[in-house]
Amino acid sequence: MAAPKPIVLVSPGGTPDTCLTVFGQEFHAESAVLRLQSGFFRTFLTAEAKTSSSNFQYEYISKVDKDGTWGLQPKSTVNDAPAPQDLMLNTTKEDEVRGFDNLLRALYARRLPYSSLYDYTDIVTLVRLADYYIALPIVSTIVDASISSECLKNISVDCVGTLKLAFNLRSPKLFTEAFILTVGQAYREPDVVLAVDTRLQTLVYKYLARLTANVSSISHELHRLIGEGLNAPLLHANQLILPAIQSAVQQGVCGTRAKEPCFYRYLLDASYKPQDVQYLRNRKGTAVFVPPPQAADLEAEATSTISRLIKPLMANNLQYQGGELVGKDWDYFLCTRLDDWDLPWDPTETDW
Repeated sequence: MAAPKPIVLVSPGGTPDTCLTVFGQEFHAESAVLRLQSGFFRTFLTAEAKTSSSNFQYEYISKVDKDGTWGLQPKSTVNDAPAPQDLMLNTTKEDEVRGFDNLLRALYARRLPYSSLYDYTDIVTLVRLADYYIALPIVSTIVDASISSECLKNISVDCVGTLKLAFNLRSPKLFTEAFILTVGQAYREPDVVLAVDTRLQTLVYKYLARLTANVSSISHELHRLIGEGLNAPLLHANQLILPAIQSAVQQGVCGTRAKEPCFYRYLLDASYKPQDVQYLRNRKGTAVFVPPPQAADLEAEATSTISRLIKPLMANNLQYQGGELVGKDWDYFLCTRLDDWDLPWDPTETDW
């Protein structure tokens, strides 16, 4: 089989002087650009590492190590090496070639291919390679500018993995997105926190405690409003809240889990208009007819009370997939608001 055509990356007026061969695919690039953006290449593309080849000053080739990972080594040291080990990553060699291509594109500050922008696995591979080749700052900039909404849909599937990825990238926007989803999932499934990178667990627990306290406070306030309505000596708007809760229970909203987003969303969307017969009961249990004008006032007051209480809890603070309120298609609270000073890295660092 014929060797694939070399992939050439060159800046205006530049000339490729470096050949990097990754699993049979040659990449021709400029050592000056590689050294500028990558700590790995700053270390290894030195005068001592130059080859005697007439075509390139530097020649590196991929080699799989005994642990199943791979890296670039000078071609002269690999020629006589034993047969390569099997790659022991959750990717194929083709995936690694594509990931390295994306890495070089990032080093040249070029937009990633559309196919990779829509593939979450490609982004994960890119960040792993950027970490290895000490090129996270430029890759962070490129990912932030290029990542697609389609790719971001995978964050909710693996928000814990994305949280670590965003932490490595030091991407505030991507980290916040994954963090909100992680806290929301941890509220419903506490064991989620155990899968979080140990460097981030304390931060997740801190905001999970805030969310739990917030939900408990709102639940307590709902009970207070219901009690206030039931004990009111005259007609009271809060008397309209209990029927909405009873309706949610009867319809099996969230099953028996009365502290889930769908339960509160149901209360937020519920109608607080008095029943068609327009009767409420006063403190003594006597049926009292509610004239239409007064019924409208009671409905408006009950709706306003519920909105004021529940809307902040139903806020959707996601950075990429945000919206005014959490919709019925979300199973998690997304109201967490991560403070800037809680981002777990030094924002003044420019190289990491």
